[in-house]
Amino acid sequence: MQGVRQPELRQNRCVSVAGAKVVVNPWYRQFYLQRGDAPWASDQLSPAGIERALEERGGFVYVGTSMYGNPVEVTLELHDEAPSPHE
Repeated sequence: MQGVRQPELRQNRCVSVAGAKVVVNPWYRQFYLQRGDAPWASDQLSPAGIERALEERGGFVYVGTSMYGNPVEVTLELHDEAPSPHE
């Protein structure tokens, strides 16, 4: 990833959030995020997750994009707890 900006801290519905905007170069209209200790899981994605363009598997995240190979700006938000089912 390139172009990482300084993280911004804010409050979101009483949940602490850290966010950063980054520029990614998707590969075949997708990119992945992986927590340091998470196993690579691209072979475990479901058809529904691919269709929805978003799926998480134990610290591995697949993100689909509409762009092929062009840089895409993405805002990442890290929450200290899971969102409610209504968000």
